[in-house]
Amino acid sequence: MKEEGTYPKSSFIKLFDNKRTYFYEIIKEGTYPLTEQLHYTRNPKHPIPHNYVVKTQYGKAMYTVECSIEYVEKKPLYKICFGVNFSREVHSWETSTDAACKYYQEFNGMKEMEKNRNRDQSNKENKGKISGPLLFGLKLLSVERVRRTMSLDLKIRPFIDLGNSQKRRRILGLSQSILDIVERERDNTFHPDDQIKLKQIKFEIDDDVYDINFGKNQLEKEVNVV
Repeated sequence: MKEEGTYPKSSFIKLFDNKRTYFYEIIKEGTYPLTEQLHYTRNPKHPIPHNYVVKTQYGKAMYTVECSIEYVEKKPLYKICFGVNFSREVHSWETSTDAACKYYQEFNGMKEMEKNRNRDQSNKENKGKISGPLLFGLKLLSVERVRRTMSLDLKIRPFIDLGNSQKRRRILGLSQSILDIVERERDNTFHPDDQIKLKQIKFEIDDDVYDINFGKNQLEKEVNVV
């Protein structure tokens, strides 16, 4: 498959061939554990990161999921969040493909999808599979290259010592964390009809002001230095 993007300058990456297209937004690129603890995908082998989060869009309808991997007791835990506000979740201790298959089954069972699917189509689709490494973005070589330069025990460096792309990733990472909090807590504070949306965040770091503007689909973010 062909990869298009300018990572790490931009967190958005496209991976495609003649049959499939995936769009990714790298939320947290993660790090690789120590060699003796590192797990790999099956052929072709790709290292599996820790503390990794990615938003993936796929299919003609541009379905969106949020995939994450975290090592727990030296073993990767694969999670996929989907549905409205990513309120539904499946996970697997086995493989990314096992998690993807669980998601596929849950997704096909959602009532809103059943309205537009007849019985024969449903039976046919339930036998299908989704590639876990593709859904989780584990075949993105540009991210893999950047991740290989990082160590799990790296200390947080002062912002002023970072390059422009590293500054951008740090700002977007913090912005995404704030957005996640708003998405989780808004229903506890506001009525659903209020339709609250986070449109902008502003930071001041070392006398520089950074505006982060969120796009309509929350996958688009723009960082401006004021």
